Amino acid sequence: MSLRRVPAVVLCGGEGTRLRSVVADRQKTMAEANGKPFLEILLDWAAGQGVVRFVLCTGYKSDQVESYFRERRPDLDVAYSNEPSPLGTGGALHNALPLTDGGPVLVLNGDSICPLDLSSFAAYHARSGGAASLAVVDPGVRRDGGFIDLDPSGRILSFDERDYRAGRALNAGVYLFERAALAAIPPGRSSLEKDVLPSLVERRVYARLVREPLYDIGTPDRWRDFQAALAAGQVFAPLSARHVLEN
Repeated sequence: MSLRRVPAVVLCGGEGTRLRSVVADRQKTMAEANGKPFLEILLDWAAGQGVVRFVLCTGYKSDQVESYFRERRPDLDVAYSNEPSPLGTGGALHNALPLTDGGPVLVLNGDSICPLDLSSFAAYHARSGGAASLAVVDPGVRRDGGFIDLDPSGRILSFDERDYRAGRALNAGVYLFERAALAAIPPGRSSLEKDVLPSLVERRVYARLVREPLYDIGTPDRWRDFQAALAAGQVFAPLSARHVLEN
């Protein structure tokens, strides 16, 4: 599966209420690290992996996102799917589908980054034959987020947005969907995590456990952690060099 033929739909319409104490004047994904908006860092990483087309699902302060990329990054092929009213992550994907072609769709959370090898992930999805594939990580010390139960083959058995239990994996916010799976999302407000993904379990959804770290900017502490890791050169460091940087 060539990533050049797979559009990336990026969910970046949320209000980011938990981050407002440190980033009050802009849309959450436009918070800057090392002089760049987080969303631009995410898109540059995906483009560096071979993705050539992006669809940004915008909502809250959408004008900030659209004006920035139209004026500052004309080199990127970016389309915009604006929510007239909050649709949730599932509704946003339904709204964006007409801006994609007829093949699989890469979906990225706009407020997190897990710098895995996207070509390898795409190959995994193609081999699995499932309706969707997710990248997951070891939760480590995290006890909040989307937790997932897997069988030994990597097939997802259940999703739980809040309840950590030993042995569960953590959703890394990187997905590959067959188009039919996204086309089945009903119009209106819905949640990708709470509504769409659980509805696909019977159609076979698989998870690939990756070793790369997950960074998100959902809280002030995590935002500061990402800034520090980026400044230290840790975010995109090869796995073989990461332990050197962290010691």
